[in-house]
Amino acid sequence: MFKLGIFVILAALSLVGTLYLSQELTRHVYWELAGILALTLGAILVLFGQWLRARWAWPLAALFFAASAANITLMYVSMQEALLPYLALLALNIVGFAFSVMQLGKHHERSLEEYATVEPVELDNIMPDTKAPEEYQVEFVKPRKAKKSSKAKRRKR
Repeated sequence: MFKLGIFVILAALSLVGTLYLSQELTRHVYWELAGILALTLGAILVLFGQWLRARWAWPLAALFFAASAANITLMYVSMQEALLPYLALLALNIVGFAFSVMQLGKHHERSLEEYATVEPVELDNIMPDTKAPEEYQVEFVKPRKAKKSSKAKRRKR
C-alpha cells in the first residue's frame, strides 16, 4: 500500500508539472494535450494493475515515467524556456523511474507449499472425553400437538 501511495504522489506531480510546462507551448499544443491524456490513461492503468497486484504493473510504471521524461524533454526542446521546472520534473521522473525499476524484482508469487503450512490436528487431542458419533443413542420422539390458547378458543365460539 505504501508503494502505491508513492507512485500516486510521483505520477500526480509529474502530470501536474507537465500541464504547467504545457502552458508555455506555442506550437504542437494539441499533440501535447493528446500526450498528456495518454500519460493520464497510462497512470490509471498502472494504478489498476497495482491494485490487482499484477506482474505488469511495475514495468508499466517504469514505462510511464520514461515516457513522461521524454515528453517533458521534447517540450523543453521545442520552447527553450523554463529550465528550472524542466529540471525539477526531469529529476522527479528519474526518481519515479528508479523507484519502479527497484520494484520489478520484488514481486513474489507464493507456491502451493507455502499455503499448506497448517499441520493436521487429531480430534482426540482437542476433545479427549467425547464419544464417537456411532456411540450416541438417538431417539426420535413424536412431537406433541400444541394446545390451543384460551384466546383461540374464544375466537372459535
